[in-house]
Amino acid sequence: MGLPDPWRLYDEAYRRLHRLEDVPVEGGVFFRLGRGRHRGRPVVLSDGVVVRPGDPLGILHLHNEALAVLHEGRPSSWVVGSALYQGFKATLRELARRAATDPDVARLVAFYAETIFWNGLAHAGFDVRPFRSRLRATLVGVYQRALLGHVHPEGPARAARGMGRGRYREPRGIWISRATLLARYGARSDPSEPAV
Repeated sequence: MGLPDPWRLYDEAYRRLHRLEDVPVEGGVFFRLGRGRHRGRPVVLSDGVVVRPGDPLGILHLHNEALAVLHEGRPSSWVVGSALYQGFKATLRELARRAATDPDVARLVAFYAETIFWNGLAHAGFDVRPFRSRLRATLVGVYQRALLGHVHPEGPARAARGMGRGRYREPRGIWISRATLLARYGARSDPSEPAV
């Protein structure tokens, strides 16, 4: 099943245009990694790292097809959320491994994503920031809620119900510096400390 054809075609075109690469982990591929450069004013992260204009970034994208597959068979939201959470943690560990061993990833100053699922990510080491552009926030929110409506078995009603509870309403930009990624998710991090 997976994504409906129009979404799948758009997703594939976007992946090719932005040269997104899958980040395979145990259990599958949950996220893709793109590259970009920071545009706009400097961003000071909570660990003191300053992301300056032109600095190289890793851009994280949810693997939309994988999200659609997770919803097949109408599992509970808890089951899907748990699988996505485990995939997210595994992806961060894999990115930390690459940041320590792959020069192409090691040069990235920070990792960034835009998401309506930002609640609780500060506990995972991310800086959660509102968008500076109202228009961009609106467009990202509309797109991500529409995607959720297409992949969730309950369809648009699920996204609407989440909005009624104040969830999925306002997307945020989430940032994590390479230094924090390595400290929290790298091989030398304290295994007794919960990663997320």
